[in-house]
Amino acid sequence: RRPPKAHRPRERKPQPGMLVQMDGSHHHWLEDRAESMSLLAAVDDATGKIVAALFRPQEDTEGYFRLTKQMIRKEGIPMSIYSDRHMIFQSPNEKQTIEQELAGEPVPLSQFGQALHDLGTAHIKALTPQAKGRIERLFQTLQDRWIVDLRIRGVCTIEEANKVLPELIQTYNDTFAIAPRDPQSAFVPLNDGQSLDLILCFRDKRVIGPGETISYLGKTYKVVSGKRQTIPPKTRVEVRKTLN
Repeated sequence: RRPPKAHRPRERKPQPGMLVQMDGSHHHWLEDRAESMSLLAAVDDATGKIVAALFRPQEDTEGYFRLTKQMIRKEGIPMSIYSDRHMIFQSPNEKQTIEQELAGEPVPLSQFGQALHDLGTAHIKALTPQAKGRIERLFQTLQDRWIVDLRIRGVCTIEEANKVLPELIQTYNDTFAIAPRDPQSAFVPLNDGQSLDLILCFRDKRVIGPGETISYLGKTYKVVSGKRQTIPPKTRVEVRKTLN
């Protein structure tokens, strides 16, 4: 038998916002009062502070978009995000051939990966669960505490659970968050020209057809360019579908 691998604890980052770990935990958070659901959470590596959290029926891209939007509005844009290799975070076509690498083709990104690229946030994908141990231990603590808290509050639906989440997060942070070695925050605000709605969204590639039209979800749309400018046929465009 192979001996177990030793996983040495990684030192915390010195500044808040340098690294944020994201993950989801599918569990019977409301016990037998409702179906099992996923808690999506983002925890700051330097302080152990929960910077965003929400309940979803399951882990999905929209949920992580909403989680990221919540974090940016509260704290700002982090320098890097640490996640697992779930298909939400990693495109199935991410592995390039030697020919593609030599041709300089860009690495295909998942929908979430494209959003992080636009935000200027580095995306680190963990190779083992132990690598993102901070958020794994967070979920163990929350399963011990929040299940009881939700039961005491008589929460029976996912909507009610999300309403009491801010209070639960504040209690957790007051109890477990620690002071960073360097109090200077590495979170940065959103630029004036950036729109979270147009960054944290779903994207599709389309080609302009004759008459400046595109086909999208079974419908044909005419592109209004204005000022008598025309868009040549076969021009590649991107369609963005926002969360609303």
